[in-house]
Amino acid sequence: MKQQCEHSLFGTDGIREKIGQSLLTIKQLQKLGYAIGQQIINQHGPQTSILLGHDTRVSCSFIKTALQSGLLLHPLNVVDAGILPTPAVCKLTNQHMAFKAGVIITASHNTYQDNGIKIVDHYGAKSKELTCAIEQYFSTVPEIFDYTSLGNLTTWPGATSKYVSHLCELFAPNFLKHRTVVIDCANGAFSHIAPHVFEKLGATVIALHNNPNGTNINKDCGSLHPENLITTVRKNNADIGFGFDGDGDRIIVVTKDGIQKDGDDILALLLQHPGYTNEQAVVGTIVSNKGLATWLASRNKQLIRAGVGEPSVVEQLKQRNCLLGGEPSGHIVLNNYLGSSDALFTALRLCEVIIQTDNWNCTTFERYPQINLTVPVVTKIPLDQQPLARIITQADSLLPQGRLVVRYSGTENILRITTEDKNKEHAHKIAQTLAEKMKQELSS
Repeated sequence: MKQQCEHSLFGTDGIREKIGQSLLTIKQLQKLGYAIGQQIINQHGPQTSILLGHDTRVSCSFIKTALQSGLLLHPLNVVDAGILPTPAVCKLTNQHMAFKAGVIITASHNTYQDNGIKIVDHYGAKSKELTCAIEQYFSTVPEIFDYTSLGNLTTWPGATSKYVSHLCELFAPNFLKHRTVVIDCANGAFSHIAPHVFEKLGATVIALHNNPNGTNINKDCGSLHPENLITTVRKNNADIGFGFDGDGDRIIVVTKDGIQKDGDDILALLLQHPGYTNEQAVVGTIVSNKGLATWLASRNKQLIRAGVGEPSVVEQLKQRNCLLGGEPSGHIVLNNYLGSSDALFTALRLCEVIIQTDNWNCTTFERYPQINLTVPVVTKIPLDQQPLARIITQADSLLPQGRLVVRYSGTENILRITTEDKNKEHAHKIAQTLAEKMKQELSS
């Protein structure tokens, strides 16, 4: 029987907190490191190797030191790769049999005041089984530690080069020659990697926000703030633009005309790649646009809706034996490459299919207008309790041709409301009215 847990620590995609609060204090980080180390030993035995990487936040050194003090209370080999994107940690963990787990210190697309921790298993995937085991053991970590079997810490300066070499080997030499690409690195972990890889493959690169200073990660840049990327693509008559987030597992696309494309568009584009044209189903999420589902159905393909969060997408990919899945936010998983998202690999694979199909406008499907609103909450009261359930059902009944999704964020104290309808004004009215009613119920 599989372990069940509520992911109270790791949320939908890892731990994410303010520095100095909750789990991100010296004492709690040491305790967490101890819990992680114990569960890895439980699964793989002593002398196991763990790969550790982090993004460019100023707080990463502090967290790393505190976390390692807990990990190294076990007879483990901790290999510190320094600044390394989440997908690089995942890929290197997957490639090297010695690594049985990877630990990434990052708060993904959040600003520098936040930080967090992601855990991946020896397949390079965010394993619910492993995180559940860590969560269940965390509350039982002893107050007094045993110092008789300590671990070993080494560094791996060549980790980045290893990742870059492997990535470039998967694509034809100079296949991007005569193409101009704009890359927004979000002042994150891909800042010195993504421009180099694109240049290595022949592209003329215009790099934006690739000078991290510890506090500018994701600040008015990257996948959540594409304004500068859009302007730069159009101003320089570039062929295409890509925006990453701070840890490099999330991507958006900007066409040569300055049109932004999200994860749903990326899934539709990748389905035209020779590696995926025979796929009969694609894994999206409950917030994937209805237009994608309609477009897939017209091609006798199915959209499988997973819960929000990359681990949920990966779980469905495994269960359904599919190769392609992702979220509108830009987490795209190409399961024949890696069991987690790699924004740089996705960008390069997109370039392949765009060149093959000559679809530089990235034309995909007719999108249903979608409205997304958030409501701050004090307590996450179950949505199946009254009167919340009744309020949601009433709103849903007003969208017979559309969709309504109401859910709590897995990383923040907010309620997310998504409405879809062919009439944008109607979708907005339903979302706004529902948001006001839910706010009255959840703000005290």
